Amino acid sequence: MTTYQEALMNEYAKKYATNWFKFNEGSGTTLNDSKGTIVCTLVNDPTWLSNGGLSFDGTNDFIRTNGLRMPIGEKSIYLKLKINEKPTDAMIIISDYTTSSSNDRGYSLSVRGLNDGNILRLNAFSSWSRDYPNSRIKIESTIDICDGLEHDVLFTWNGTTNENGVKLFIDGILNNTATASGLDTTSNTALRDIYIGRNVFTGYEYYYKGEIHELSLFNKDLSKLALNKSLILSNGEYKKFGFEETLVYKNIIPNMTSNTLPSGVVSASSFASVSTEPWKAFTEDILVNRWATKSGEPLGWIQYKFPKSEIIRMYSVTANFISEERVYDIRDWVFEASNDQSNWTTLDNVTNQTFTVSERKEFLIPNNTPYLYYRLRILANMGGTLSSISRLEMMTEDVATGSSSWSTVSPTLPTSTQFLEQGMDDLASFNRTVQELEPLDMIDKTDILFTNGEVGKVYQKTINLQKYIDIRSIRTEVK
Repeated sequence: MTTYQEALMNEYAKKYATNWFKFNEGSGTTLNDSKGTIVCTLVNDPTWLSNGGLSFDGTNDFIRTNGLRMPIGEKSIYLKLKINEKPTDAMIIISDYTTSSSNDRGYSLSVRGLNDGNILRLNAFSSWSRDYPNSRIKIESTIDICDGLEHDVLFTWNGTTNENGVKLFIDGILNNTATASGLDTTSNTALRDIYIGRNVFTGYEYYYKGEIHELSLFNKDLSKLALNKSLILSNGEYKKFGFEETLVYKNIIPNMTSNTLPSGVVSASSFASVSTEPWKAFTEDILVNRWATKSGEPLGWIQYKFPKSEIIRMYSVTANFISEERVYDIRDWVFEASNDQSNWTTLDNVTNQTFTVSERKEFLIPNNTPYLYYRLRILANMGGTLSSISRLEMMTEDVATGSSSWSTVSPTLPTSTQFLEQGMDDLASFNRTVQELEPLDMIDKTDILFTNGEVGKVYQKTINLQKYIDIRSIRTEVK
């Protein structure tokens, strides 16, 4: 169940984060920025956790971020972490500071050792010093966080030297404040890539031992921001109005006319003849085209190279359209990906599949890493001397929006988490203006009306009330 603090930080990250690492890849050697294009490299195999996040061994594993920089000036740093053991020495969680050479500078978020009470400390150094006299920012937690529990940690700075401009929140509660002694400038900030799990300098390393489940950076002081969410109470229920988003999967391989046109590159281990070339498994005409391996080589592969790296989340296989060729259907295979065609990552391992004529089957894969090459490698077929498929599709996730509508959030007073996750932050749909309509000709109903001795006729006009939320006045004129 999502906690209020998690819901709050998710909303902040969606609206304001410059970089947001969810640590939800689950496998592989990269960590992806969901708000940008940065792809980080995992060094020495920190371990993916089944419930999300990475575990660091404190010995030699860390993350090289390949372009992630600390915002200059006003900023916030958010981490979700868990530390099971009390360290005897300092551990660096994130840093762009080398702790090495004279006149060095940068930020360092660390956990101090037993002698310092296992507290969190954030420093912003203007120059190098082991005794930290040159920290223009220094703030420490007042509690031991090495307790085996997951903690939400948020550092904020308003970018000034005003009193208590630096704040530390732990699990949503203000834990400590500090005053910066100087400002960030291009001359006193590191301007180098951040490391996660150790300091930057090689030869004098402090590695992190613990878990990280989320990291986000902001160029805003989140302590000054407020999130406004609204729900509408109608007939005893709390409702929202808006577009309902639906997750859809879209095949991003074009309808190929050759191995290289219109884009990308198709290749395969072999093919039986000109009529079964590899590109024919990437066309829409599944009742005419198919790919087949060379006779005697049923355990082949077929591959597509994208023009740029893509995150494939689903693929589909369509069986051969010739009813007499069921022995050529594939039965066991792996779906794998690579960025260099040398190191392949298995994304899916499928066994004991059977197909009917032209049957299409979809396969979801838990992939969050962009790759350039994807291939289907056949491990077994239904006994034939070759293997064949009519089509191979590769899909990315997309969001489709339907028509706007009302939906009920809760029949009782919503919780703060429900407000954050489901409340409306855009009330533009409810802005109303007074509009004077053009005169409308009335329809003669030919009814005769007698009033106070006068004789008249009845007229009518239908107005679409769904188009106008309310009507302030109606004026009638007799001409």
